[in-house]
Amino acid sequence: MTLYIPESFYKAKIPLSLLYRHPDLQVRAVARFGELQILPDIVETYKLGVNAYIVKPVDFDQFRETVKSVGLYWLVINQPPLVKPLASAAGKPR
Repeated sequence: MTLYIPESFYKAKIPLSLLYRHPDLQVRAVARFGELQILPDIVETYKLGVNAYIVKPVDFDQFRETVKSVGLYWLVINQPPLVKPLASAAGKPR
């Protein structure tokens, strides 16, 4: 998930808090792709409950490889907790 950051990273606090309150998203993994490796941004990112901070490479080929690696980690290597299916995926009204 990329946080919308045009002017300030801290604008993302509200959408993330809304995301985390949604009943279907109580257990979720959120990664932030950041432009720079700035310690205060990294600390604030983790305080918001984001699970990973990844510095975006400038080179497109390196960026593509980073995205592949992140995808491999989250989809294959990482073991998330087992949860019931989303209400929307089960065809049940919310």
